[in-house]
Amino acid sequence: MKLIKKNLKWITIIVLIVMIISFLLLKYFLLKQKDNIEKEAITVKEQSELLLIEEKQEPIKNIFVDIKGAVSQPGVYEIEENKKVIDVVQLAGGLTDQADTTLINLAKKVTNEMVIIIYTKDEVKKATEENNIAKIVDKQCICPEIKNDACINDNTKENETSSEATETKKINLNTATLEELQTLSGIGESKAKAIIEYRETVGNFQKIEDLMEVSGIGEALYEKVKNDITV
Repeated sequence: MKLIKKNLKWITIIVLIVMIISFLLLKYFLLKQKDNIEKEAITVKEQSELLLIEEKQEPIKNIFVDIKGAVSQPGVYEIEENKKVIDVVQLAGGLTDQADTTLINLAKKVTNEMVIIIYTKDEVKKATEENNIAKIVDKQCICPEIKNDACINDNTKENETSSEATETKKINLNTATLEELQTLSGIGESKAKAIIEYRETVGNFQKIEDLMEVSGIGEALYEKVKNDITV
């Protein structure tokens, strides 16, 4: 008893230290447990959001693409609709030694029923010389022409046709009739007759600018009609 009374002070200090340590450990444990619960809640929330996103995403469809020319295994291939021309080339076994992709857009996105033609070096050389890729005929196709959906410029032929159509609409100063000339903006009967008289006396117009040589037709009127005339 005397020993206890003598060391009471130290016993009290030790007990307090033990209590403080116990309190701190308990607090740490509770905070750790709370943190784990919050992390689990966040993880569950993220998983739920991912599931919702996956549910909203439309399933990827498969399409069919026909690839011809200088590839190892030409044919029709089924592929996901978000793939590129290069992916179809790889499906077809890759390019042959004679392949030339200068005129092909390998990064172009494929579409259903797309036709891809990989030209050979000789075909590209010929096309470059002729400046008309539409003239190249695929060796495996009986058709006289075949559209290549993978071309870098797949509107060449359409643009040429459109240009030709525009050209044919122009009025030829050397061959137009009196009535045709009068369809031009600002050209009445008298000026149309003057144009015909000019070409009959002086000779054919050599360039459209010669129109300003006709009596009564100046620069202002020429500017109005220059896009609608030809020689």
